[in-house]
Amino acid sequence: MEYEAVPARLTATQELPGLGAALGRLDSFLVRDGAHWIVARDGARVEAGRLSRDTSTVFGVRHSWRLPGPDRVYATPVPGGGLAVSGIDSVTLHEADGSIR
Repeated sequence: MEYEAVPARLTATQELPGLGAALGRLDSFLVRDGAHWIVARDGARVEAGRLSRDTSTVFGVRHSWRLPGPDRVYATPVPGGGLAVSGIDSVTLHEADGSIR
């Protein structure tokens, strides 16, 4: 198998608080159901960004929420480009258009 060398070029930058500590964890880069999310924890907050198809920006959608308490919070991509976030007693669905269900 041969691979063609393709040069990389930086086209956009954006910050995501907590990303440095999140990299290397299995749940920091979520790829599923046609959506690509980066999820990081910044103190008592969770920050999530869906990677954009537009090369002039990094994230097409951003979400940030406060952790409900000391319990763990889990996030997973859902069909249609959304992100489901579950805690000990709740589930929140962040739709691809930014609305919350």
